[in-house]
Amino acid sequence: MKIPEAFSTKFAEVKDYKDAEARFRHALAVFPEGERADILKALDFARLKHEGQVRDEGTPYLSHCTSAALNAIDIDCNYEEIMAMLLHDVLEDTDTNEKELEAKFGSQVAFMVAGLTKQRGGKKMPKDEYYDKLKADGQLAKLKACDRLSNIFSLYFCPDPAKQKRYLRDTREEIIPIVEIHHPELAAKLKAAIDFIQSKIES
Repeated sequence: MKIPEAFSTKFAEVKDYKDAEARFRHALAVFPEGERADILKALDFARLKHEGQVRDEGTPYLSHCTSAALNAIDIDCNYEEIMAMLLHDVLEDTDTNEKELEAKFGSQVAFMVAGLTKQRGGKKMPKDEYYDKLKADGQLAKLKACDRLSNIFSLYFCPDPAKQKRYLRDTREEIIPIVEIHHPELAAKLKAAIDFIQSKIES
């Protein structure tokens, strides 16, 4: 599946995992050496924590982390936001805890990752509570858009049509209105991505 250049100038095609990481590393050239080192530290931590986890499209889970982080680079997020994108699922999907994140990457990164996390220790935050949290924080809404944009493209490879429909509907009805409050241009990008993927799924 060829992803339109308009969605993200640095976005890697989701089926090419090695190329995705290569593009991500290349995109880091815009950051100063110290910030780049911190981002790569987060990348290595995410790789370790997500080891053995596989996405619906058959790629290592890290491919989602790097594609979401590429989306964040593309909209000029700062280095801590890039780190949070790489780490955004470690609290939910691995044995990592918030104290460990804070010790390794600082309180701001830990705060952002915790803000994007909706399930920990098998306990899921009520949907309305989670969305209210995103609605109240423009930074979290921006990062959620980067995450969701990556997931929308990989949805093409999901083997469950019902899951595809639920995810697209949730994005249209819940995520886009939240993102639109703070970042209308990102909301427009999500809308375009949904239309594109829906046309691929239905064709």
